[in-house]
Amino acid sequence: NQEMTTNGKTSAACRGEDISNVVAKDAPGKKTARHERNRKEDAGVSTKSLPCAVYSSFFGRTGPMAFVSKEWELWTGYSSEEICQNAQAWPRCIHPDDRERALSTYEVASRDEVPYCMEYRVIHRHTGQVRHVRDQGLLPEDRETDITRVDGIVTDITEMKVLESELAEYRDQLEDMVAKRTSELSRANEVLRIEDAERRRAIEALSKSEEKFRTILENVTDVICYLDTKGNVLEVNSRIEAVLGHRPEEVIGKNFASVGIIGVSQVPRLVRLLKDTVLSGKPVSALELDLRHQNGATITVEVGTKFIQDEGKVKGIVTILKDVTEHRRAEQALMSLNHELKVAVRKLTAANREIVDFAHIAAHDLKAPLRGIGSLAGIVSAEYGDVLDDEGKELLEMLVGRASRMYTYIDSILRYSQIGRTVEKKQKINLYKLLNEIVALLAPPENIEISVSKKLPSLVCDRARMVQVFQNLLDNAIKYMDKPRGWIRIDCSKEEDFWKFSVSDNGQGINEKYFEKIFKIFQTLVSRDEVESTGIGLSVVKKIIETYGGGIWVESQVGEGTTFYFTLPE
Repeated sequence: NQEMTTNGKTSAACRGEDISNVVAKDAPGKKTARHERNRKEDAGVSTKSLPCAVYSSFFGRTGPMAFVSKEWELWTGYSSEEICQNAQAWPRCIHPDDRERALSTYEVASRDEVPYCMEYRVIHRHTGQVRHVRDQGLLPEDRETDITRVDGIVTDITEMKVLESELAEYRDQLEDMVAKRTSELSRANEVLRIEDAERRRAIEALSKSEEKFRTILENVTDVICYLDTKGNVLEVNSRIEAVLGHRPEEVIGKNFASVGIIGVSQVPRLVRLLKDTVLSGKPVSALELDLRHQNGATITVEVGTKFIQDEGKVKGIVTILKDVTEHRRAEQALMSLNHELKVAVRKLTAANREIVDFAHIAAHDLKAPLRGIGSLAGIVSAEYGDVLDDEGKELLEMLVGRASRMYTYIDSILRYSQIGRTVEKKQKINLYKLLNEIVALLAPPENIEISVSKKLPSLVCDRARMVQVFQNLLDNAIKYMDKPRGWIRIDCSKEEDFWKFSVSDNGQGINEKYFEKIFKIFQTLVSRDEVESTGIGLSVVKKIIETYGGGIWVESQVGEGTTFYFTLPE
């Protein structure tokens, strides 16, 4: 049991001694007994009207309760006699969890002889009911003895504690609700802040978009009108002034048909176009109208429409007027030129046909005398060769040579004129095999080596034309070779959608200033008496290559050699 001390000595009540012995031993005489009797009588009268328990006790030597009201018995099950006679009764009334704290408070007050106030719980010893009480001990001012008496009031504060507990629970709930609501408000504020920021960005983006749209609208070359479903102009860009001479403010708010820019005959077509757009809800194919400029000029425009829809209903029509006046004039001029071109082509075709016919006739008519000259020269040489001196024989040989050369010229001209005009027999040709056949046919001298790349492709073309191309290039390389050990190489490579061919040699080379001249007809770089040549071979090659859609060029260094490049479509 917890002991209560006063002035360093254990009190009688805490030691469990009989209070009567202590009172008997320490009573200061009749005066003290009378005082105690009077005090009990006064306390009994006063507690009858109080809703609490009262008690009297003594600090110091007397220890146990001197008096306790009946309410204490109702709360704890201990009678006033038990409390006043048994020093251990009062501590047993206190809840075990509060007992040490309560006794400690009482001991400190007893030691220091000071008032006290404490709260603790009491337990009914029979029912186990727990009550919360507030115990206040007061020291009377009229102290007539050396014994320190304390008068106490014990108030039942159970309901107050219940209310405090409920209040604390409500407070906690309220705090939770406030915290929750504060969190919700914080989240809502954050959402509002984000939405506000997004709204500001959207407004800014919309403003920029509108500004951009306005800039585009004002800088397009077409007139753009926004009409309602009745044809009234709601918006129009400034381009209308450049095209039709009217300022936007002169047109906005008026019906498009009544502005004065469309003729009476054109109104039904425009109305039909707008009506078809509204009824179909789809863009209608462009319509051409002749509009009237403010200065009276006729402007041809191409009218396109696109509807503006809102909740499934057509709310307006965007009408685009494209000025095609110059375009139509250009078309008329082009049609006129095409007609003239067709006439010219017919005349040119007829003239070419006449030229081809003339070439054939001329070649046939010129070849006959040349053959006759050759035959006569042969007869003269055979019959009169013995009587001719060396000069006469040389002149006769020159005559035969010139006649033969002229025959070759005529034949070459005829072949050149036929390129691109005759129907070709196209077939897939293995160029590697074809080149080997051409090399064998040319029979180059032993000092010239010709190599053909195996990478040469197979192409769909006219075999005779390819023979002419490679044979002329190889013949030139052999004819103008000036090295004791000569070589000629034919190669190719694939570049994008065409083949690039090359014919290279280590011959005498060509001066750069003659790169264009050598492709012209009848042009040679040496005398025909030195090297027999008609000067038409490269011209034929160039014409064949260009007829197939390719190109030809030359790269050369004088004294080092020459490479002819040409391309053919894949």
